[in-house]
Amino acid sequence: MIPENIFVKGIGTYRPEVVGVDTAIAQGLYSAEQAEQTGLLGATVSTDLSAPEMALIASGQALERASTSAEQVDMLLYADAFRAGPEGWLPQAYLQKRLVGGRAFAAGIRQGCNGVLGALELAAGYLQGSADHAVALIAAGDNFTSADVDRWQCGRPHMLLADGGAAVVLAKEGFARLAAIGSLALPEFEEMHRGTQPLLPASRQLDFTDRLIEFEGTENAEGFWMGYLTAAPKLMEQLLQDAGIAAGDLTRVFMQHASRDFVENGLLNLIEVPLDRSTWDFGRRIGHAGPSDYLMSFDHVLTTGEVGPGDYVLAFGVAPGFSLAGAIFHIVDRPGWVD
Repeated sequence: MIPENIFVKGIGTYRPEVVGVDTAIAQGLYSAEQAEQTGLLGATVSTDLSAPEMALIASGQALERASTSAEQVDMLLYADAFRAGPEGWLPQAYLQKRLVGGRAFAAGIRQGCNGVLGALELAAGYLQGSADHAVALIAAGDNFTSADVDRWQCGRPHMLLADGGAAVVLAKEGFARLAAIGSLALPEFEEMHRGTQPLLPASRQLDFTDRLIEFEGTENAEGFWMGYLTAAPKLMEQLLQDAGIAAGDLTRVFMQHASRDFVENGLLNLIEVPLDRSTWDFGRRIGHAGPSDYLMSFDHVLTTGEVGPGDYVLAFGVAPGFSLAGAIFHIVDRPGWVD
């Protein structure tokens, strides 16, 4: 998909305090060997704010930075990777009641870590589809404080699960143009994140590493890495072609906040982009906050001055399904709120 006149107008984030790996090691939750292997330094942890509450804070900041009122929002999409509250309850309604009201179309996006990228693809089409559609708000939030998941070991060794929220306002004017967006899937490997777990009754326990080990013991695992090493460059080639640039033109690359090995071998080496042009050093300090990672990284490079007008940045990730998704943004102006 080649977006037409779709811009980022505001970004908001909420990050709780970081719990360092040293603390986790002292409590027997993590090991020094894992810390050395991954280069990860900590994860943000919230024991008092739920995922929707953090997404609400981030959304308010994004709208304020965009100088956009909540009443102007035509579409609200909420992305998450873990349950946000009671079973059967929908978190986007929480944001509707407290922020945008009932006029805006609202829906939840269940694409795991790629939820924000999937929401961007949907929102871009929605805004392009009608002159009456002017503003879309994408919110994301996750809180992994639960007896059903071990944030320090669920994604071992590559990820520490982090709490937080993020949001982005899309409009037909703004400081960063959505230059390209796309996704593809390898559904033949959907068992990677399911393992041998039954669909009924469904388990509430979340341990992706155990499931991966189960998956690797099946015949369906054969060919996964070859499939990925073919699919990722294919998607990247399309994104770069749509944006009219080469990989060397990317100033910054945002991947999921994960180990150095995951970031380098998951994408950077495939497109010959060095680690210092990624946001790995930022992400390893705060952990993997589900679909919020990309917006947190985007906010970080803007507020630190690492990118500015004329620069291109890429968000790229993988998620259960197995899916791949990416988006390229061209920064055309310096937003006033970074000063």
